[in-house]
Amino acid sequence: PSTPSDGFWSSTPWVAPSIPWAWIVNFSLATTRASDVTDLNAVRCVRAGLPLCSPRFSVSSGWVTDATTNLKWYQTIPGAVPWAAAKAYCDVLGGGARLPTVKELATLTDYTKSQPTIDT
Repeated sequence: PSTPSDGFWSSTPWVAPSIPWAWIVNFSLATTRASDVTDLNAVRCVRAGLPLCSPRFSVSSGWVTDATTNLKWYQTIPGAVPWAAAKAYCDVLGGGARLPTVKELATLTDYTKSQPTIDT
């Protein structure tokens, strides 16, 4: 809940010679694209969680556990930042927190919604 429908950084670099870009997931249109690492995008950190049965999402101590993927998402979203700052933000949280891969981030897309495709 309360997730902005912005572009979010992933840890997945965009493979191109001499171009420092990384993949983002845009929850406004349910798309992925590459973005220059100096661009400003939102951050949602993740770490491995424990399996749950139901409901799909549960909140505890600032972390949202997704029972479908067994990932724990940090609930607080800082302002938009460059990629390096996004990675550093997640590292500071400790406990294995990290910037998610583009595939992990895309699991938050709700294909039953349209513009935005996430629970805002």
